[in-house]
Amino acid sequence: LSGFISTDGILAFGQQQLSIISQLNSLGVSPKKFSHCLKGSEEGGGIFLLGEIVEPRLVFTPLAGPHYNLNLEGIAVNGQNLPIDSSLFATSNK
Repeated sequence: LSGFISTDGILAFGQQQLSIISQLNSLGVSPKKFSHCLKGSEEGGGIFLLGEIVEPRLVFTPLAGPHYNLNLEGIAVNGQNLPIDSSLFATSNK
């Protein structure tokens, strides 16, 4: 991680025993679940939660398979969307 300013380390969110999710679960601290919303705004935003979410209006997709897949819809730099065809980001696991 050299070259990254103010970086003390990284957290693993995979399904292996070394991930932070598995470690917290093995200690009885949190169920083996997490949620991460990447959407934000100019003022910040997004959310990261460990464990169960008690929110009746929450819509989620259960994980399937051994990987966490994201569908990238676009890239913006300084608030400007880059003119990239979103089909270039398509994965085989939709």
